[in-house]
Amino acid sequence: MPCSVLIFPLRSRTQKRRAGPGLVFNFQTNGTASTSINRTDVSVQVQNAKLLMQMGKLDEAKDILVEAVKQDPKNKEAFYYLDKVQQDRERAGRDTQNYDNRRRMVKVNGAWVEPISRESLPTPNPYATRRPLVEPSLQRQAIMDKLHQITLDEFRSEGLPLSEVVRQLADEARRLDPERTGINFLITSSVPAPASATAFTTDPATGAPIANNSSAEPTVDIGQAIIEISRPINDLRLIDVLDAIVLVSDQPIKYTVEDYAVVFSPKSPQQERLFTRTIKVNPNTFYQGLEAVMTNHLNKPVPAPAEPKEAQPAPPAVQPTNGLRSVTVINDMSAINIAIRDYFEAVGVEMKPPKMLYFNDRTGLLMVRATLEDLEIIQQAVEVLNFEPPQITLTVRTVELSPENVDALKSKIPSFLLSSADSSEPNAVRAMSTVNAILTGKQAESIMDELYKLGTVNINMDGGPRVTTLSGRQTQITSGPLLTNVFTSVTNTPNGPVYLTEDIRMGAVYDLIPIVTADGYTINLQVKFHYSEFLGYEDPAAVGKPTGTPLPKFSVGSADVNILVWDGQTVVLGGMTIQKKVEEGGKLETKHILAFVTPEIIDPAGNLVNDPDNMPFAKDAVPPQPAEK
Repeated sequence: MPCSVLIFPLRSRTQKRRAGPGLVFNFQTNGTASTSINRTDVSVQVQNAKLLMQMGKLDEAKDILVEAVKQDPKNKEAFYYLDKVQQDRERAGRDTQNYDNRRRMVKVNGAWVEPISRESLPTPNPYATRRPLVEPSLQRQAIMDKLHQITLDEFRSEGLPLSEVVRQLADEARRLDPERTGINFLITSSVPAPASATAFTTDPATGAPIANNSSAEPTVDIGQAIIEISRPINDLRLIDVLDAIVLVSDQPIKYTVEDYAVVFSPKSPQQERLFTRTIKVNPNTFYQGLEAVMTNHLNKPVPAPAEPKEAQPAPPAVQPTNGLRSVTVINDMSAINIAIRDYFEAVGVEMKPPKMLYFNDRTGLLMVRATLEDLEIIQQAVEVLNFEPPQITLTVRTVELSPENVDALKSKIPSFLLSSADSSEPNAVRAMSTVNAILTGKQAESIMDELYKLGTVNINMDGGPRVTTLSGRQTQITSGPLLTNVFTSVTNTPNGPVYLTEDIRMGAVYDLIPIVTADGYTINLQVKFHYSEFLGYEDPAAVGKPTGTPLPKFSVGSADVNILVWDGQTVVLGGMTIQKKVEEGGKLETKHILAFVTPEIIDPAGNLVNDPDNMPFAKDAVPPQPAEK
């Protein structure tokens, strides 16, 4: 069969063996030379794979090397390059992974960067340029060039009028001008000063300024303005000299460059830039605050309507002077606007025209037009009047305990809430002592549960009388009936004695003033507690009074406490006992009085402002009691 044979040239045994491709011949053999032919092909494949590796084609080189290893598993060179291909592939994979990680981190970091604000701005006007749209004329540009090119070696003016200074400048400009033409100077001494050609008055109903045409203002002669530069100034351009003259003049002047000359004219005072701000207020709160500070404007007595003469027909119905503001009485907005204007002037803001203000009491909007500095002062002044104090709900409970109830409760509630009565004085009242207690919500509920379990104690578990008031305002809560009391009699009447009566409030009367402190959860609570009970009428004969004289008997007790509590805590007043003698058997009946007052800060919707679970005090521990301090 045909095959390929490699024939190498002969060399001596001492020479090193050199590799060479040899010559290839085809001839018939029995297959004994097939191993040499396979190794040659493997070597060619390895060289091809090496070339592909250098070209960066790692996948193709790997395929060729894998095929070479299959043909010659003992070829070390093929395994070496196959391992090197694997290392290059791993290195390329790591590089790709590192690049992808960096690319992802760049995206993450970019997502955290806030966008530049200018990207959200509207598209600028493409027609707007830095250069003025109106180019100066050639004549004006020529004068400006001379003002910048002509330089004075020295300039001084010792109290000279402006007309004389201008004459000197014209001579110097002509002398120093290379063209010997100089610059024209002109003084407009007959131009009226535009200080205020229009006078303003204020509409009392709206507060808006009303313009009135006034006569022309007298003219000013700026030619007599004194220019005082006692010490000479050196090496100045002519335009710099003009700026210095305007700066030191004793009258406000200015200069403008026209096509024909440099014109000096009076400088009108610059008008302050005004801004408009709308302030939202609570109409009722703002009006009440304004009424408190501007009493002379809003509390003026309404004059009585004049009576019509006999010859004149009767006038229409007179507007009632009493009633509800904004409901049955027409609002006098002129008085309100004048009061607001005077209030702003009292805090340091001058509200002369063209400044203005307008208040709409229907919508609660106050519009003010003034300077930015004035608007800041007005904003602070309005916040003072528009401040709405916190709302507080006050809940009170009055508990009457018998001696049996006291004995049953001694082991269940704190002992300082109970007191023993002195039985030596019948029909006596013990004034409520200064001993009081402060309980948390859970402690108050626990005590109320124990009191309710007694059965004989009159207590409302849903809460006693309650009222909602503002911080700093006094309120009163009563929890007893009205008693019609006979306090005297008139006997010298044809029809017999006549008894005079009056209504007296029995039971508990609470006068409360809660004040929320700056921290928002501490309440300064002032409590004046008054308790009275009717005991009947005294026998007139026993005290030496005429028969039929009414002598009512009362048991009265009171307490006055000023204490600090936290929002939602309960103030307990105790230590007062009432004793009265029962007619049958002459026994004494004793009552122990406990008063509970709970303040809670709420919002206008009636919800609690402070979360009871997040208050800055111990929720389960007993607060320090006044008796323990």
